[in-house]
Amino acid sequence: MPVLFAALLIAGALQGILAITGNVEADRMETALGQKILVRAHGFYSLGTVLAGTAGIGFRALGLAPWLHLTIMLPVATAMAIIATQRMQTVPARWDEAIGSDARVVRPTLAIVMLFIAGGASLYLDNAASDWSVILLRDGYALNAVAATVAVTVWAVGRAFGRLSYPVIERRVGETRLALGMACIALAGLALVILSAYAGLAMFGLVLMGFGTSALFPMAISAAARLTDRPSAVNVASLSQLAFLSAIATPIVLGGLVELFGIRLAFASGTVVMAASLAVLLFRKPFGRVADGSVYRSKSWRTRQR
Repeated sequence: MPVLFAALLIAGALQGILAITGNVEADRMETALGQKILVRAHGFYSLGTVLAGTAGIGFRALGLAPWLHLTIMLPVATAMAIIATQRMQTVPARWDEAIGSDARVVRPTLAIVMLFIAGGASLYLDNAASDWSVILLRDGYALNAVAATVAVTVWAVGRAFGRLSYPVIERRVGETRLALGMACIALAGLALVILSAYAGLAMFGLVLMGFGTSALFPMAISAAARLTDRPSAVNVASLSQLAFLSAIATPIVLGGLVELFGIRLAFASGTVVMAASLAVLLFRKPFGRVADGSVYRSKSWRTRQR
């Protein structure tokens, strides 16, 4: 057991480092290409979750032990990662990164905190769905183990669809309206998960949750890169660090709530988090106006360097 915990700790730390580095690299790619690609790039990550969930359903149906499942998938995932990164090249750094911060932990500014509440709040529902949805369907709806395993896959399908279709929808309605609409859809899905008496409706609620939360955090990352108070890489890293801390804290919080109030009421705590996100989206409009730093403009980073 101690070895397992140590392995999970190392894997989690590596995942966090890769996530922060990946977000910074995606920001550089957006600058180099002159177009928004970060949300759709996250969509391919979601497709990976769909494939992993589908594989999990199959292994569960076959009755394979979890350790054997992981043993089989580790070399497969490693080979796929090697093949996918063989011809990759490092994206040139943005011009404003030359005078960036050398700090290992980047202090979040008010702008970053607001973006985290607006977009990062969705991570609470994402962690709830990815970590607890199977238990929800098993204990809350009395489904068997194989049927309950479908929960993660249907949630990931909604999330992948939302991210991959983002460019088309965003061009039609704009970032601010899209963010508000997605937050409302996520809340509607959460209501179905909490209140529905039928497992099928709960699964549909998970699809809506996946779609509703799909683009909010990547949109926040993209908006952080457009702030002008600090180098873009510093702001992106700062927001990513908050997201990593959230990923650590959320399962612990949800686990405590499950023990105290049960699985459905634990999921209901997500309404508080999403209400805060909606409030920031409505009154601050961070995604629509931060491109020039006008919402939270403090003393300009460029001015401080003179």
